[in-house]
Amino acid sequence: KPDQNEARREQFLREGKRLAALGKHEKITTIYAADQENGFSYIAMELVRGDDLEEAINSGKKFSLDEVLKIVTSVVEAVSYSHSKGIGHHDVKPDNVKIRNEGSYVLDFGDRLSVDANCNDSFSIGKLFEKLLNNCDVHKVPSGLEEIVKKATNLEYSEPYEIGDAIISYRKQINRRRFLRVAGAAGALAGLGYFAKRHLDYQQSIEKVVN
Repeated sequence: KPDQNEARREQFLREGKRLAALGKHEKITTIYAADQENGFSYIAMELVRGDDLEEAINSGKKFSLDEVLKIVTSVVEAVSYSHSKGIGHHDVKPDNVKIRNEGSYVLDFGDRLSVDANCNDSFSIGKLFEKLLNNCDVHKVPSGLEEIVKKATNLEYSEPYEIGDAIISYRKQINRRRFLRVAGAAGALAGLGYFAKRHLDYQQSIEKVVN
């Protein structure tokens, strides 16, 4: 990137170095260095082999609920980590979410280098969540997830990790309901078994009397 003026060059390098200071995180595209050479300022970053999420959506891919939650959780982890270092993303959207060839998801900081953590990343994550749910392969999106999206886009979450906490709570509720359904079904089967045994005992007792 050619240096257009000194102030812009200094800002580019300063913010690039702060992003490089994030270090290695499994959910973030690693930035190795920010420097200048021969009148050019540059950022050296990890090459992620695979498509971005926007390409997958545009190709017509439909996501399972588990995939949607995995993607959003990955983004939440990445942005929460950067916020803990005082760095906001400011540009969370599908084409900044990279899909590694092995299927994991990483967040790319792209060319938005503002390092102010006071931004609406939670809102952007909510919009990303909404877009993914609109491309989900379910007949009806669960109301619990719609509520999380609504809160995020209404700025009711001040930090991205709150979205992650809400997803965890949703999963716990679903698992509890599944457990209760299974337990209820098992109880019903056990009851049927009890009455079947009572009926068999009754039949056997009648046969003894008749014989």
